[in-house]
Amino acid sequence: MRDKKNFSYLCQLYLRNIKHKNDYKKIKKIWQIQLDDFDYFGKGDFVYTSDIRDRKYNLSRGEELKIVDINLEYLIKLGYTNIDKQNILEKSLYIFVCDDEEKLKELYKDDEIMKEIKNEVDAFDEAFDNLLYYDKEKLERDITEVNVTERMIVKMMEKKLDIPLIMSITNYSEKEVERIWEKHLLEEAMEKDTVTLHKLIRELIAKHPGITYETFIEITTHLNPQEIEAILKEDENERL
Repeated sequence: MRDKKNFSYLCQLYLRNIKHKNDYKKIKKIWQIQLDDFDYFGKGDFVYTSDIRDRKYNLSRGEELKIVDINLEYLIKLGYTNIDKQNILEKSLYIFVCDDEEKLKELYKDDEIMKEIKNEVDAFDEAFDNLLYYDKEKLERDITEVNVTERMIVKMMEKKLDIPLIMSITNYSEKEVERIWEKHLLEEAMEKDTVTLHKLIRELIAKHPGITYETFIEITTHLNPQEIEAILKEDENERL
């Protein structure tokens, strides 16, 4: 499943280069870089590079699409004392496998760029924790993986991240991502006014013509079929 989603995302990035038939002449190369916490091919290498090849002759079909798997497990097994400080990749990525502040300070003491990156990573970790755990009491009452993931999806949609990217991060389908976002919009509308809520309900039903009232009621959590019918009639009366 992971491979299918990753390859699907890679292909979508590739196709975005093509808006016109002449775009094939100036198409950009797409390299997908994956930081894996395991040895993907089990061969003990630090970096694996994959492309589209002929199996018999091991000939590449081109340089346009590549997947690079970086094996972070390699760095864990290597250990701090064996990190090659002249190897930029080993040195730079060790920050993802080590939580010993003293070792990281020592490793990056003469590297101003990595010091800055470490500060950014620390700030991101703190912001990410605040994003997920902004209400400690509520979290303690109702902590589930689903709730956490849904809050992440809402935040990513608010930041206008691409849905394919959100799908690859969360393992949710496009339909599930859209449903969570629509539920969030409805909850926001409920806190505003009836006009805003009714307008959004009409828009969503128009967007999903096959949606059943039962499904829609589940999203809105408090409306019944008669109330939804009344909302739709409001729209018809306005057009008349």
